[in-house]
Amino acid sequence: MPPAERSCQPGDSRGNKLRHKATHVVPGQLKTGSLGDGRRFLRLDDLRTSNGPDLFVYLSVTPADGQRDTFDDNFVSLGRLKGNQGDQNYEIAAGVDLRRYQSVVIWCRRFTYAFGAAPLR
Repeated sequence: MPPAERSCQPGDSRGNKLRHKATHVVPGQLKTGSLGDGRRFLRLDDLRTSNGPDLFVYLSVTPADGQRDTFDDNFVSLGRLKGNQGDQNYEIAAGVDLRRYQSVVIWCRRFTYAFGAAPLR
């Protein structure tokens, strides 16, 4: 997938910051965007988080400041976290209604634990 800066449609960027959650520091920013062919993506810029087992990127209906054990109650997975540092793109499936989700979460499946969360809106 091309880098977000070269392919993002105007007005699609969000720029929300991932925040510290529990003992895992997760600085970075997130953006959503779309490509000319209609595909959508989530971009994580300057991500830095603790390394952990079984980490995934979720879109959750739970707000970013919600209870950490509820992020996986109603969510869609964008896939495994590609790395614990750096810039990353995650494709958002065509059928996903972004208006339904309130947060982006770095989620550890093994320990059912949120490493970090940020508002999607």
